[in-house]
Amino acid sequence: MNFPVAVGEKYALIALNAATDVESLVDLGSGISALPEGSLELPEHWKEWLGSMRAKSIERSDLFLIVKAKSERPEVLDGENLELMRRAANLYWGLLASGRVALEGAGTKLTGANRGDGPDIRQIAELHHYVRVAGMLPKAVTETHLRQATALAFNLQELLALPGMLRMKLAIRTFLMAFAESDLGERIHQFVRSLDGLTRVWNGKEFKEKSALLAGSTHQDLCGQLYAIRSGVEHFHHPDSRLDAVSPRESQFRACRYALAAEALARHCLSHLVENKHLWPHFTDDQVDSFWARPMDEKRQIWGPAFDITSALTEFRPQWVPRPSDVTDGD
Repeated sequence: MNFPVAVGEKYALIALNAATDVESLVDLGSGISALPEGSLELPEHWKEWLGSMRAKSIERSDLFLIVKAKSERPEVLDGENLELMRRAANLYWGLLASGRVALEGAGTKLTGANRGDGPDIRQIAELHHYVRVAGMLPKAVTETHLRQATALAFNLQELLALPGMLRMKLAIRTFLMAFAESDLGERIHQFVRSLDGLTRVWNGKEFKEKSALLAGSTHQDLCGQLYAIRSGVEHFHHPDSRLDAVSPRESQFRACRYALAAEALARHCLSHLVENKHLWPHFTDDQVDSFWARPMDEKRQIWGPAFDITSALTEFRPQWVPRPSDVTDGD
């Protein structure tokens, strides 16, 4: 058995299908660590409880994120386990916000403790399915990603505990849920919607104006089109309904490119907010309107440099977008 949970410790674990260059245990501090494929062997009694197929699936995961803490009541499934699961979920969110990393499918999350007879499982569930967008290769998870994810997770926990952050809580959750969307129109809708926690807009014109701060004036037209897709999908229209007409193949390319652009913009803006605590007082539910009412120079001084969306799309390759006829059921 190789499961790094000592007697008297509780744990939360997330097992992921992810390309990674991590080759050994990475100690991320505060009871958090990451383990690569092949380094985790589940206890035999787990395999009986889970079933051999599910146990093998977990064991063959490429990356494991573990959060542990000492407990005086390791035999009880209680708030300590829930807290560890929250911390693990924040770490997973931080990983998604650390870069466009190479995840695939649905990971597994579980929690339990070591009461003295080896680690047990008290609760298990699947993470939301992670869907990749064609046209651009993701990056393998590195130790740098993991350390950034850990820092974001600590800040995220602190931010979510603050009063007056309902909009940001919803934005954080929407960002996470967007990765499960295989329909590109809905995916764009959700990533753009996650930015509402920051922008607090009522229409596309407002979003386009406010995007000058987030993405720069040169990308306002692109941001306006992203919001047009968001608005169309919100009202059950085709994603292309408010855009210029193009050929079906060009529509495919545009959908993939815009989905990647919306993801990159949402990732940058939300991770930037979580990372920089001086921004938090400006984006509470009752202060966000006051922030946007400031002169642009003041907003830029507070927010920082705009995000260059085009730089995030330099590796996009249309030839990597399969034609509909090339996609078979089950892909």
